[in-house]
Amino acid sequence: MNNGVVWALPINENKEYISSNVKYHCFEDINGTDNASKSMCGKYIRHDKSETEIESGEILSNPQFACKVCYRKWRKEFSL
Repeated sequence: MNNGVVWALPINENKEYISSNVKYHCFEDINGTDNASKSMCGKYIRHDKSETEIESGEILSNPQFACKVCYRKWRKEFSL
């Protein structure tokens, strides 16, 4: 149940690390293309696939792991 989106942790591109207090953000699923996608909240850009993805069902079950803005917009857009 990804609905064309991917939940992933944003990676700090300057320092190539994941902050310890970051939440999962919702990005358009780019399926390995060279296109970048912006998070629904507009704070992050995702350039490629990474190992930080989580299934949408996990976000539904554990919304505390998600960015509040991304979560709200995702639920509204996909009527969840």
